[in-house]
Amino acid sequence: RNSTSFYPLLWSGLQAPEYTFSEALDLAKGSSFSSANMKNNVLSGPIYDEITSYEVPVYLFAGISDYTTPHELITEYFARIKAPKKEIIYFHNSAHFPFFEEPEEFSRQLNRILKTK
Repeated sequence: RNSTSFYPLLWSGLQAPEYTFSEALDLAKGSSFSSANMKNNVLSGPIYDEITSYEVPVYLFAGISDYTTPHELITEYFARIKAPKKEIIYFHNSAHFPFFEEPEEFSRQLNRILKTK
C-alpha cells in the first residue's frame, strides 16, 4: 500500500524457502511475462462483459487502496456475476497484494472460507 517499488516483493521472494536465489530474482520477469501474455490470449474483451456466470463459488479479495484493480470496479463486477456462492472480502490496509500486505488476515479469510465448504 505504501510501497513505491517492487523491492518489498522481491525481498519476500529472496527470503522464501520455496524459491532459489535465481528464481526470486526472476520474480519481476515472470510477472511481466504473465501480464503481457495473459491479457491478449485469455479473453478477447473485458472480463466485466465476457464472464458473468460461474458454476463454482467465487471469492474476490480486494485491497481498498488498490489502484491497479480498484475496489470500486471489483464491487461493480461482483454485483453483475452469478455464482452458486459469491463473496467479496475487502482488505482495508492493502493495495494490490493483500496476501503480502496483510498476511495474517489473508490467511484467516482463506481458512474461514475453507471451513465453510
